[in-house]
This record gives sequence, C-alpha cells and structure tokens, in this order.
Amino acid sequence: MKNKTLYTSLLVLIAATALMGCGSRVSSSGSSDSASTAAAASNKPLAVCNKVVKNDFDVRLMAYTDANGVSNGSMVRLKFAHIPTEYVGDGYDIQIRKWTASSTGVVRPADTDTPQYANSKLEYKSSNIYQSASNWGYNTTMNVDWYNMKLIAAANEATTYTDPNTFFQKYNMLVDLQDTTGDWKALQIILTYNGTAVKWVNILIPTFYADPADYQATHPAVLSNLHPLLSMIGQGFASSQYTTETNGYCF
Repeated sequence: MKNKTLYTSLLVLIAATALMGCGSRVSSSGSSDSASTAAAASNKPLAVCNKVVKNDFDVRLMAYTDANGVSNGSMVRLKFAHIPTEYVGDGYDIQIRKWTASSTGVVRPADTDTPQYANSKLEYKSSNIYQSASNWGYNTTMNVDWYNMKLIAAANEATTYTDPNTFFQKYNMLVDLQDTTGDWKALQIILTYNGTAVKWVNILIPTFYADPADYQATHPAVLSNLHPLLSMIGQGFASSQYTTETNGYCF
C-alpha cells in the first residue's frame, strides 16, 4: 500500500464500521492509554495473545518475552497461521502498519498523515528458543514477497518451500513497534498487489484486557469492536475463562 489514496480509504473503512464507544483516558499524543499498564494496576485479566480470521488471513499475535522470560511491550510476535493464496504471485507483498484511536474514536495516523509502518524481521523457533533468520534484518516498510521468503529459507536450511503456509508454520515475524508508552493499539496486515491493497485485517496488539467488557469500557468502539472475544460479552463467563480462551491463540 504505497499511495495516500489507498491509505485514506482503509482508514475511512475502519472508522466507518465503528460506533462511538465509552471513552478512555487520553495521553498527550491523543491515543488511549496503555491497556497493559491499566490492567496491571487494576489486576484485571490480561490477554497476552490474539488472533483474527478474516479475508483469507489467519493471523496470530503474541506478547514478546526474551529467552530469559523478560517481557518488552514495544515488541510483539506475529504468525501467519494462514495467508491468502494470491501471496505466491508476482507483484504481491505483505505490509504491516500500526495505528491507534483517541477516546472519541478518531483514528491516528489520520488520512493526511504519513502511514506508520511497523519494523519487523523473520525468526524461527529452535530447541524452544527463538532465533533470528539469516540474511534478514529489521525491515522498515515491511514489503515481504514470496520470492524473498524462499531466499531466506534457503539461507537457513536445506528445505525447499513451495507453499507459503508451510513456510510460515516454521517462521514468524518479530515486530518492533518502537512504542515505549503503549500508544499503538492495533496492527493492520495488508496484502498488496503492485502497491494496491487487495485484502487486509486489523488486530489488537497484546497485551490488553482479556474481558471484552473491560476493554469496551475503556476504549472507543473502533478498537473495542476488534476484541477477539467481543461476542462473549454478557454471557456470564468467569475472568479465568477469558484468559484461557486468549491463551489458546498463543504459538
């Protein structure tokens, strides 16, 4: 997604599908305050993993911890459990952008602002420890095509991949949000063809309130409508059930 017209249309679509929700506190940057910070202070259950299944995508996110179990809220791991079939074709890329919304539901970046890419790199798990893939450092614009993914695989192992879904069973993305204050609340994962969006999904960045009612009460609808357990509101589930459900999205 390399042109402003495209970016504007995607942001308008996000805002248009949401109703105005309950307000949250607003930081000096205009975004709702960090869900992880608020949840830790109130002892409400947290979701450390998330997923979205839509538009031929099955995307998982998992809060980052290093090999010593130390967390970093500015990082998140992303896995494609399924990627659109068009991805193997020439001219197709995957892009990842980060966004947020004010307490009144105003999406940022605005349609007149420069889109915000999420830096990312490939990694894989070996002996239960995540390793960085060779020949692939942090990518600022996150233009990832199938041809280059196969080159990366060839630099790391003898396996020849013909199916991207098989490739992404092993490899995941380590995403650096460059966000020490918890301002960014969601990612938009976009399949593009020659710079034009073909399919996309939006997903909340963990950690966030596992109980969708708690999240809905502290965030605008444009964000709370993305909660993976939104349909469970008002059904009498215990707090532990929300945590168990979202833990099932981890990888």
